[in-house]
Amino acid sequence: MIGFLRSGDSCEMLFCEKNRKYSAFTLAEVLITLGVIGIVAALTLPGVIAKYQEKRVATQLKVAVSTLEQGFKKMLADEGVDSLVDTPFFQHYVEGSNYPYEIPESVAVLKKYFPGVKVYSTQEEINQLGDAKYKDNPFISTSPWRWTVYEFPKGFSTNFGAFAPKGKESPVGCDAVKAAGGAYCRLMVNEWLNFPIDVNGNEPPNRNGYDRFYFVLTDDGRIFPSFDANYSIYSTGRPDSAYYIYDNPSFRCPTTAAIAAGASGSFDNYSGCAAKIIADGWEIKYYWRGANK
Repeated sequence: MIGFLRSGDSCEMLFCEKNRKYSAFTLAEVLITLGVIGIVAALTLPGVIAKYQEKRVATQLKVAVSTLEQGFKKMLADEGVDSLVDTPFFQHYVEGSNYPYEIPESVAVLKKYFPGVKVYSTQEEINQLGDAKYKDNPFISTSPWRWTVYEFPKGFSTNFGAFAPKGKESPVGCDAVKAAGGAYCRLMVNEWLNFPIDVNGNEPPNRNGYDRFYFVLTDDGRIFPSFDANYSIYSTGRPDSAYYIYDNPSFRCPTTAAIAAGASGSFDNYSGCAAKIIADGWEIKYYWRGANK
């Protein structure tokens, strides 16, 4: 309310809009403040975004592993057996085959236990997928290694490569594995003993340790990361020979930019990162951004 001055009154005694003074920032002060905020945001925002992306990738990977493990466990339960060797999926599989698309019966069984999975199981489909979606993925885009690709409703994909339908026992034997404290002595995946999980399916960049990670499937339906202590014991009987923490160039998981720069190659580099993520409580604590190089 604006008062009216009477004789003897002053603006100090009554509210005088005319003489009221307001305090405010000058334009220069506002611009300086905005500039400081912009600099701070520029310095911190990339780190915040990277942390969010790392958390999302680790979560997606955990979901993928859980999905696969649950499916294979259900397969065992339905058949009432203890080993995947005795399930229809592997019984239909042809010994020594590198191409699951040659075995439609196995593909049908897999679809039963993983509802909604999309299977690229013919040579034509795999060729088209490799050319259009996975052109940067050496497992799929480079002939003749165009294995069946499985894309799951939860957004991840995998290709199991060559299965070992009768299981592949550790080369050092189960007794040696048990003595060394290994978790398994028979795997269901042949060739390089592992298979990739790509957490964002057909989206790029398809790089080890960034969106693609390596695992093994045991005969009792469990999923373990490649290049952890168990993998090393299975392969050689020793926990220190094929274990990512020993920084071997073939299966390292670089923790700094300097280590990443000295890696042996883009394919082997970061291939042990699934093991590190799990060892770190499903968190990414390595040079994750460097994996996309």
